[in-house]
Amino acid sequence: MSRQINLDTRGVLTVKDQAGQPVKIVIKLAGKGYGNGRIVGDRQYQVCRYVPTINDRKSAAQLAHRERFKAAVAAWRALPEAERQRQHEEAKVEGRSGWNRFISAWLTATA
Repeated sequence: MSRQINLDTRGVLTVKDQAGQPVKIVIKLAGKGYGNGRIVGDRQYQVCRYVPTINDRKSAAQLAHRERFKAAVAAWRALPEAERQRQHEEAKVEGRSGWNRFISAWLTATA
């Protein structure tokens, strides 16, 4: 049986950062020895900062990036097997796969 981490929310505070974006600060009561909280008396409190992200999946930039990625995948699939193997061998020196190296180079070149 695994040990569970029980968190009890003690307070929520919303403030604005220097750029004026809302930031939520949550104070939780955590079990002793869990997380990176502060021990106050015999209790451990954990302070978490949550910054909401704006993820607009239909923005023009996101759609353009998807099209570039689709083109990169199509180009990789169109490569002969010997060329793919050569890409893999060259990428091993960098600790990467040929796929990652090829896609990265394609997206950088078309950006």
